[in-house]
Amino acid sequence: MSFPLLFHLWFLGFCFISSLARGATIPEDEVKVMKEIAETLGKKDWDFSVDPCSGQRNWSVEVKGFENAVTCNCHFANATICHVVSISILGNRVAGPIPKELGNIITLKSLVLEFNQLSGELPPELGNLHQLERLHLTSNYFIGNLPTTFARLTTLKQIRLGDNQFSGTLPDFIQRWTSLERLVMQGSGFSGPIPYGISFLNNLTDLRISDLKGPDSQFPQLKNLTILQTLILRSCNLIGMVPEYLGNVTSLRSLDLSFNKLTGPIPKTLGGLNDINLL
Repeated sequence: MSFPLLFHLWFLGFCFISSLARGATIPEDEVKVMKEIAETLGKKDWDFSVDPCSGQRNWSVEVKGFENAVTCNCHFANATICHVVSISILGNRVAGPIPKELGNIITLKSLVLEFNQLSGELPPELGNLHQLERLHLTSNYFIGNLPTTFARLTTLKQIRLGDNQFSGTLPDFIQRWTSLERLVMQGSGFSGPIPYGISFLNNLTDLRISDLKGPDSQFPQLKNLTILQTLILRSCNLIGMVPEYLGNVTSLRSLDLSFNKLTGPIPKTLGGLNDINLL
């Protein structure tokens, strides 16, 4: 493939392999989007002479294997309409930009593009994925900042952006991702400071940020994040004292504040973290 892409999209609710559907078909405009994606990727083994949600020929899991399967949910409009909810194209060393056409498959709930050689700026069209719950982009060569359209991804539960070449400061609009449970930005290329709005993400259980560029900044306000299990703020140019309220986050199991410029005593309240296994 001249512009190959690895992306693995999981649907977290009711996902059904299309071969189970009877009489339901995929809308023609969605087939057109699939053709555009296939052309961008140079993917020639998608047979559009049959319905992509039919489970026939090379759309079948049995023929292509799970890693190449297209999964559809065919329970729309009284089981007469199908929509693509999962596309698995698992491979190695895939490169090039993310096709903007992915933003047209608005039924997607998960997009995983990790551990490849993908590059360029993230397409703003991905902000149209208003049902997206998981976005994993770790270990690629993405540049630029997050598109402002990503502020609309309010259903996100997991986002992983580490080991990339992003630039600019962490965007303030992340405060709109109030459903977020996991935020991982380790070695992402971003600059600090950590936005104040992170304090609104009180559903976070896993917060990992490291290797921020930029000036020194005070410890972020995390008092409202009471169900954290993992907190890593490593090499974030943090100054000041470690806040005592961290000792009240009794769910903490991992706490890493290393390679900063923190001062003062270690809070005695941390002694109450009975489940801690990394400090």
